[in-house]
Amino acid sequence: ESGLTAGFMWQTLKRSSKVCQIETTVTSFIPYDNNVEILHVTVHNLSEEARRITAYGAIPIYCRSADNIRDHRNVTSMLHRITVEKDGIFVRPTMSFDEKGHRVNHNIYYASGYTGTGETPVSFYPSVEDFIGEGGTYTHPRAVYENYPGVSAPAKSAGKEAMGAFRFEETLLAPNGTADYILMLGVEDSEEPIHDILRQYNTKQKVESAL
Repeated sequence: ESGLTAGFMWQTLKRSSKVCQIETTVTSFIPYDNNVEILHVTVHNLSEEARRITAYGAIPIYCRSADNIRDHRNVTSMLHRITVEKDGIFVRPTMSFDEKGHRVNHNIYYASGYTGTGETPVSFYPSVEDFIGEGGTYTHPRAVYENYPGVSAPAKSAGKEAMGAFRFEETLLAPNGTADYILMLGVEDSEEPIHDILRQYNTKQKVESAL
């Protein structure tokens, strides 16, 4: 079952599975005073038994014009310079180019994640290849179905399609228990404002106070 509610610059999607006895709620919004999209995810155990869950966050980080889907996709992915930090994946392509010319790029694109209490992911999948695997898809990524270990922070990668994917520590949900996760994505032209934003919204309490 699914339900959607929405307002100005926010929306909440709730889905529940009678088979799995799990309900998830995702609220996405953009703060009026910061250049970031925030997703607050809650997982609720509806069963009468404790459940072990392993949560993943996965946001493709494309880092260039949509026109490059059709033109220069391969070569523009080669320009990606990917950095894995403890709280997320950051991508600064070396150049931006199209038929108008070549320009040095200064933008940093990022996807970060935290648990509701501010804990960071335990493993990362910084490229599409790392996450979906050979023959996998975005809806059926082999990193999830085959428990790929991923990489630990800090790490660097280059020349591949970037992926903001990461895995959180396994957690035990008591009957009627919940777990919260926070995902953030955005673009800035330097690292300092990114880390300022992450500090502002890296717990459930901070996110709820901003809604």
